[in-house]
Amino acid sequence: MIYRWKNQSLGKVSAQIAGDEIQRITDRNGGCIKPHNIVAESRSITSPIHRCFEWNNKIAADKYRIEQAKYMLRSIVVVQQVPDDEPLLVRAFVSIKENDEPVYTPIHRELADPDQWEFVLASAYEELKAWRQKYKTLQQFANVFELIDSMKI
Repeated sequence: MIYRWKNQSLGKVSAQIAGDEIQRITDRNGGCIKPHNIVAESRSITSPIHRCFEWNNKIAADKYRIEQAKYMLRSIVVVQQVPDDEPLLVRAFVSIKENDEPVYTPIHRELADPDQWEFVLASAYEELKAWRQKYKTLQQFANVFELIDSMKI
């Protein structure tokens, strides 16, 4: 297998080294892996992917809470009543860029600002393209892929 990082910020070791090590751990665990298996195997300073993790507990604990906050922001929805239909659940907060930094903002604020709404649409379209790329080998979604490809955003 040839491995490459999708996001270069993870590049504390080469993607090839990380991929090979994760495959080794997967094989060692019967062909399936959970994130905690990777962390457990990476604790040793001699692990090829040890440097990919933050081992200072104070820093790591804060990072984990930040990830929990992001998860919370992605999980909160607004219930919109639709006449004669099931309530519509819409994400309450969306991620936008402000000063080249990702921030979350209430969806109603973005709906009111055409420039920001364009950014939200473009961001959603990028997520669709990423989903399409991830599942491009699944022919069962060919019609969905065609729709994504035909979109003009």
